[in-house]
Amino acid sequence: MSKIIVPAILLAACLGLAVTLAVFRNRETVRQADAQAALMGLSNQIVAADQQMTGLAAMNAALTNDLAASHDTAATLSNRVTTAQADIAQAEQRATQAQKEVVDLTARATGLEARRKKLDEAATDLRRRLLYLDKEIALTEVCVAQSRTNSTALEDELKRQVAERTSLEQKFNNQTAVREQIKKLKAEGL
Repeated sequence: MSKIIVPAILLAACLGLAVTLAVFRNRETVRQADAQAALMGLSNQIVAADQQMTGLAAMNAALTNDLAASHDTAATLSNRVTTAQADIAQAEQRATQAQKEVVDLTARATGLEARRKKLDEAATDLRRRLLYLDKEIALTEVCVAQSRTNSTALEDELKRQVAERTSLEQKFNNQTAVREQIKKLKAEGL
């Protein structure tokens, strides 16, 4: 029996080992399948990450191009702002110059107006003097007509007064010419 028991134990041990080996192989096959599935999942994740990185690189390139375009636009706008500021400064200078010219023209017009008033006053004074001289001449003529005895002296007086009247008329006439010139200057200046 010992001859049967040893082979039977050995056979049972071999069967136990065969079952254990089959179980371990089965487990190993399951582990390999799980490892391959995990490896496949990781490979798919790497491919997806690589595709995502490619997409992100394309997006980064597009954003870089957009940023460069934005920098160009900002530079263009900055140049336009600088040009506009220079134009505004020039316009302000022209406005200041125009204001100075208006002030100068106003002062000139005020001066011309004062001059015109003085000339009007002088013309009025000359008219009064002419009226006075006309009266004196009339009186002198009356006196000459009334007294012929002193005619030489009276004629000299008449000639002097007529000459004075003529001189004043010339001045008055010149005042009129001056007044017309002032009106012309006023029309041109204003």
